[in-house]
Amino acid sequence: MYDTTDLELERLRVKAKLEIGEKEELIPQYLQELRDAVKDDSELRIPNDNEFLIRFLRARKYNVDRAAKMLKKFFTLRKNVNDIAHLLRPSKHINLYKADASTILKKRDAKGRHILLLRVAQWDTNKYSFDDCLACIFLMLDESTATLDTQYNGITVILDFKGFGFSHARLIGPRRLQQIASLLQDSYPARFKEIHLLNHPSIFNMVFSLIKPFLKEKIRKRINFHAYDIASLQKFVSADILPEVIGGRVDNDEFSDTELVKRLLSKDDYYDDLLSYGYDT
Repeated sequence: MYDTTDLELERLRVKAKLEIGEKEELIPQYLQELRDAVKDDSELRIPNDNEFLIRFLRARKYNVDRAAKMLKKFFTLRKNVNDIAHLLRPSKHINLYKADASTILKKRDAKGRHILLLRVAQWDTNKYSFDDCLACIFLMLDESTATLDTQYNGITVILDFKGFGFSHARLIGPRRLQQIASLLQDSYPARFKEIHLLNHPSIFNMVFSLIKPFLKEKIRKRINFHAYDIASLQKFVSADILPEVIGGRVDNDEFSDTELVKRLLSKDDYYDDLLSYGYDT
């Protein structure tokens, strides 16, 4: 677990008690119940790592049955994207991370949430496939959900579609869109609280029409379409924490959480090991 000040940790603990019903003295019991709940699935191998498993309990507010279902769906999703397993190694994507194609903002929003910013303009389709970008997102989310504040507060996503065109759309197949829908709902130990779409051109409507049938009403209601209206986005996310490149006030060289990226890039061994768990393909 990453370093957190005593004051911040206490604030998070109070929030956890109020919002997700966390009782520290019962955590070992819940972890064992979660392990027991997936024992009947003989094909599933899970890490013996409390910090990994507790993400699923917190994402499902300590409802063990729902956490077990999410854990199984998480590894089912990873099985379904096994063809990009070789890409689930942070160091393979150092240039995409340096370009801030997929990054976590340094500053949290007003509700203490991490903000995942995805910028299509930084996706050079002559160099990187959509699978490269998808692997980057998987890894960034993995690292973000390892932090206490994300586990307790959830995450906000901003997708900046500036520069999105046919060269991008042609690389995004229906199968991958269905997997993204799965990631957003019930298959990932993250609470996606808000999703903001910015600078989306008309061609994006075609892509969204393909993913929309796979999205539940709950997640649809959390998607906000801002088109080219920066002021509309700033009603939800303050300009004080957004980079200048999308109309905010943070210098374009200062907005990314570089410490989180450094941690991610140093953990090839961890992510290699994670590939040894789950379901056989």
